[in-house]
Amino acid sequence: MRQTDEMNNIDEVFSSLNSISIDKSDLSASFKTIQQHYFKIFQDLLTEFRQVELKQNTHLFRVRKNVQDLPFIKPDELSSPPRHLTNFGRVNLKNKPVFYCSDKLSTAILELKPEVGEYFTLAESILSEDLLLAVLGDCGRYNTVGEQSDNLKLFYEKITPIITRPIKDQVEYLFTATLADVVFSDQKFKGIMYPSYYSKTNSDNFALRIDGLNQKLIFLTGTLMQVVDKKNEHHVTVKCIAKTNKIDILGQFIWQKVNGCKTHPIHFDKDLSEITDA
Repeated sequence: MRQTDEMNNIDEVFSSLNSISIDKSDLSASFKTIQQHYFKIFQDLLTEFRQVELKQNTHLFRVRKNVQDLPFIKPDELSSPPRHLTNFGRVNLKNKPVFYCSDKLSTAILELKPEVGEYFTLAESILSEDLLLAVLGDCGRYNTVGEQSDNLKLFYEKITPIITRPIKDQVEYLFTATLADVVFSDQKFKGIMYPSYYSKTNSDNFALRIDGLNQKLIFLTGTLMQVVDKKNEHHVTVKCIAKTNKIDILGQFIWQKVNGCKTHPIHFDKDLSEITDA
C-alpha cells in the first residue's frame, strides 16, 4: 500500500509541477515552490538514485563558443564561468556554476546548438581520479529493467522528458536546476549524469562540481572549429581551424593553424570520441 501511495504522490507532484508558472519578477518564490514539490517525494528517492563512477583516465569534452575566429587565450576561459556570470543551466541555478561536459565529443558539440558560420572551441581533458555521480533521468547506459524500484522508475519516467526538452527561455531551466540543487546537497556526489536530447548513442551529459575540479582534470587539447553546414539540430558539419596542446610560461595557449582540414560530420547517432585530420 505504501508503494502505491508513493507512486500516486509522484504522479500528483509532477502534475502540479506542470501547472506552476515561473514568475520572472520573483524567481526566488518560484524556486521555493518548485523545491517544495520535489521535497514531497525526495525523502526516500534520493537514497535510491542510480550512481555511476566516472573512472580515472576518462576523456571528457567541453565546448565554448568563440567571438568570431578569435582563439581563447587561457585555459580558464574553457572552464566554467565565474559565479557572477553564471546564468541558469539545465542542472545549475543562477550564480551556481558547474562544469558541463560529455565523454563523447559529438554530444558536447551538438549540446552547444551551433549555427553555420559560428566558431567554437572543443576542449579535451582527462580525469586524474574517480568521481561519483548521481544519475538523473533515463540515461542511455542505464536503460535496463528491474534494477530499480517502481517508484524510482516512475520518477525517472516523469523527469526525463523535462530534463531533455528544448527550452525557449533560460528561466525554464528552473524546474530541472532546482531538482539538481537538491541532489547536489548530498556532498558525496561530485556531479550529475543526465540524458542528452542530442544523442541516440551511449553518451550522456555530465555536470561536475567545480570545487577542487582543477586538480582532478588534466587538459589535453583544444581545437578551434567552425560550423560549415547544418542539416538540422542533430546533424552538423565542422572543420578544424587551429589546435593547441601546449601552454607557454605565461599560462597562455600556443595555437597552431590547421591547414587543409577535411570536414567532419557530427550527428546524434554516431558515438565519436575523437576527430582525426588527414
